[in-house]
Amino acid sequence: MTDEKDNLKRIDAVLLLIRDERIAQDHEWGAVTIHGHSPYVWMMLIQRQLGQVAAEVIAMKNAPGNNHEANWQAARHNLIQAAAVMAAFIEDVDLFVEHMETDGD
Repeated sequence: MTDEKDNLKRIDAVLLLIRDERIAQDHEWGAVTIHGHSPYVWMMLIQRQLGQVAAEVIAMKNAPGNNHEANWQAARHNLIQAAAVMAAFIEDVDLFVEHMETDGD
């Protein structure tokens, strides 16, 4: 049971970081609105963040030694940002679907 509790604590901690990043993104760029971005723009934003993660992973592979804490921290930061952008994309999809359902009435 302790393993499950520990796992849930880790999950909650990560989701809290993603939520905080979503809030920060709203403060910086504005809240998600219907048709705020096309799906192509959302995918570009997500790919950009994942590309930064890939760059850190490649840097670790190509760098001598085993001390890659800065790379892992940068990769982690970009993963959180990517997850928050993905959450914003989901919000946008939900708004679009909701709008489609209310227009169909």
